Amino acid sequence: MTAVTGSTMADIEDALAAIDGYVESLGEAGRRVTSGEWGVTVEVEGWPLHVGLRLAGGLLGAQAMAVAPGRLEEWGLLRANRPPGLVAFGLSASGEVWVRGVLPVAGASAVEVDRLLVEAVQAAGWARRQSGR
Repeated sequence: MTAVTGSTMADIEDALAAIDGYVESLGEAGRRVTSGEWGVTVEVEGWPLHVGLRLAGGLLGAQAMAVAPGRLEEWGLLRANRPPGLVAFGLSASGEVWVRGVLPVAGASAVEVDRLLVEAVQAAGWARRQSGR
């Protein structure tokens, strides 16, 4: 059992199988990088969004760089982070705008992984539209 989420080994195995199946169903857009890590690439606002998925510590994390440094007013991200959801914006030290979300392993069904990715893509699309990109 993981200390963070209370997930069991069975939860982790079920999540691995669900995520593997989901990513495989995406065809060329999805790929398994290594055990517990996947990549998904989709076009968002005219250019690729590379979403990384990683299963660790009882959580499935998703993250993607949405906007390059200096293209978006950082204070607008605070307002964008206010509504509750699975994803939120963050900034790297160099000013890149990232979208990041997490799911507990016990909730990592194909349906919930899809929901997480849809929210990440929608958030990245919003950020790219706001940046004029």
